Amino acid sequence: MGYGSGLNITITPPLITTDYILTGLDVNGCSNADTTKIIIDKACDYVWPGDANGDGTTNNSDILELGLRFGKSGSARVSISNQWTPHESLHWGQDTVSTGLNVTHADCDGDGIVGWTDTLGVYQNYGLTHPLKPLLVTNYLKDTADLYFNSSSTIIGNNDYAFIDVYIGHTDKPIQDLYGIAFNLKFSGTAVVPGTLYFKINDTTWVGTIASNAIRLNKVNELNKEINGVITRVNHSMVNGYGKIGTISFRASTNSTDSFALYASNTFMINNLGKSSELTTSKITIIVENIPASVKENNWKDELTFFPNPCTNSLNFDNLIPGEKSTFTIYTLLGEVIYKNSFITNSKNHITSIDLKSGAYLLHLKNGNNQLVENLFIYNE
Repeated sequence: MGYGSGLNITITPPLITTDYILTGLDVNGCSNADTTKIIIDKACDYVWPGDANGDGTTNNSDILELGLRFGKSGSARVSISNQWTPHESLHWGQDTVSTGLNVTHADCDGDGIVGWTDTLGVYQNYGLTHPLKPLLVTNYLKDTADLYFNSSSTIIGNNDYAFIDVYIGHTDKPIQDLYGIAFNLKFSGTAVVPGTLYFKINDTTWVGTIASNAIRLNKVNELNKEINGVITRVNHSMVNGYGKIGTISFRASTNSTDSFALYASNTFMINNLGKSSELTTSKITIIVENIPASVKENNWKDELTFFPNPCTNSLNFDNLIPGEKSTFTIYTLLGEVIYKNSFITNSKNHITSIDLKSGAYLLHLKNGNNQLVENLFIYNE
């Protein structure tokens, strides 16, 4: 909006048609005013890919929104993309997302249907914000439920691995009318070896089965000491139950005595109408002592290695136990299995061929009772 010579004023676009009046003084002290109107087309919205509920931020609550609107369809956008920029999109009738905006916001990639591929926009743009935020009134239910942790050992040695299972609901207090759950986990301490913290919501839980009737997102940020998770159903029916939904693991530091304190914040569930209920949570602390790492059955062993990383079309596994069956699985960063193979070798080394597109993946190698989980980067020119 211009006023006078050489003066430009920038404003945040409004959500509704709005009149603006600009008043100013000239060099003689005389006032002058000008009026302009910004018209908002009610037949379309600006969609930011990944912000499925239109609240101005891409986070785990957007996965819940996708679950609620799964299968909805309408006009595809001209720009079918997950690029973090506003994309003009026609309204899909009168249906809305939980913030009251049109349901077209749930079509993250703009292909005209709310489905599996829209999770990619959430993952790609996770944590990003934009200024077009609606006024939001959260509708909370009074019922609460528990999210808690369990570990077979709360005292581990240096260089050992810790495994912490995440549970929702108890046998004497099952969760009722659950459609989806989102949670943010925080941790403190310096016990974690950088790059070894891992969290995954299981493929099959009492909430649902991934890629069948449920979608999930696992996100680990070691720098901010935060773990984000969400799982939601997509068939518009609720479920009652309790039990384990996933596991957190990490390798303890080598030369220190420290602890790993884990607790939850901003944890809630929704029903199939999108109404939310806060969950009560607990915490757990893993103590790291300056003792030799224990040798436990089925624990991950850091002796296993693979190279090169990044790679092109082959992997070299090293420090295998000769004669033991080895299985390696490659996951996308969304947790989907895209490659799995097994082999038995009579040497400590094995070379295998792979044929995958360039990108970032997660590799899980199991050799006898030893396991290794690492990020895998593939680069094909």
